[in-house]
Amino acid sequence: MKKYVVTVNGISYEVEVEEMTDGTHVVEKIEPQRNQESQIETREVVEKTEISAPMPGNILKVLVKVGEKVNSGDTLMILEALKMENEILASSDGEVSSINVKEGQAVDTGELLVVLA
Repeated sequence: MKKYVVTVNGISYEVEVEEMTDGTHVVEKIEPQRNQESQIETREVVEKTEISAPMPGNILKVLVKVGEKVNSGDTLMILEALKMENEILASSDGEVSSINVKEGQAVDTGELLVVLA
């Protein structure tokens, strides 16, 4: 039995051919040949934007909810630091996928506040 790769209309097939005693050939098996691209698992790529505290302080107000759509520049929450209220803004358009702080919570510089997807 011999194996061949035959391409028909741009599709490659692996074919096993057996030669019979009367000189004829019989195809035993035909399968589309898999290429590397068809074996690669595809995954949806979702970009996430993580918004962190720019300075230590307390979360005064959370103005968004999980699932809410926001635009770049929208105020997400108010961070009180050094007796001043600082707006935490969305840096990109997206949907709020998680809120990692609560009103009244103390946060440190760099602490993750919100994730947008």
